[in-house]
Amino acid sequence: MSPLRLCPGRADARARSVRRGPTTAASAVVDDTTEPATDRLREPALALASALAPASTRGRSTAPRTSIRTVPLAVGFADLCGFTPLARSLDHDELADLLDRFETAATLVLPACGATVVKLLGDGVLFHAPHPRVAVDAALALVDETRADGRLPATRAAVAAGRVLLRGGDCFGEVVNRASRLLEVAPFEAVAVDASALDESRRWRSLGHHNLRDYGPWPVWVAVS
Repeated sequence: MSPLRLCPGRADARARSVRRGPTTAASAVVDDTTEPATDRLREPALALASALAPASTRGRSTAPRTSIRTVPLAVGFADLCGFTPLARSLDHDELADLLDRFETAATLVLPACGATVVKLLGDGVLFHAPHPRVAVDAALALVDETRADGRLPATRAAVAAGRVLLRGGDCFGEVVNRASRLLEVAPFEAVAVDASALDESRRWRSLGHHNLRDYGPWPVWVAVS
């Protein structure tokens, strides 16, 4: 709850009433060094506002809440394979050039295929699409683009689908976590999915069950391009 604000007009009237008091000569003298009436009234008003605020909201920001919605989406991650050892072998200029090339490819290819880039993650990218087929097509296109570049290492990607929380341009939830775990087991230059992102319009190759972190044994497939 926002702190109570006293209307200046009412505060001035209150101050005049307090100063008026009994009609004596002494009461007609006003000490200019006395703090303004609005200052004397502000502290009790703030205390009252705090006391009246619900316990669950005290100390919280009263700024407008960020737009939040939950929608069905396909969420994907893609990253450069073997980036950590590669980065150790590059100087700063070479590393910056490599990251620039990957980020340029991601921000051009993914939207061109109908996906939305959520954020760049250095050597990786988080994106989502309205349908798993769109997300997988976009991921495969990014894999092909980085392969054709000739100066970028291989790229891998993973896609999972389900209901996703969208907040302030970012996405959250179990589906995002699952896509991240699938990326960890994705082969080089491949797009890994679980059952949530399988689409009958495409051919798939089963990788069997992989032990996904936080999930345990999990069936995984890769798209056949």
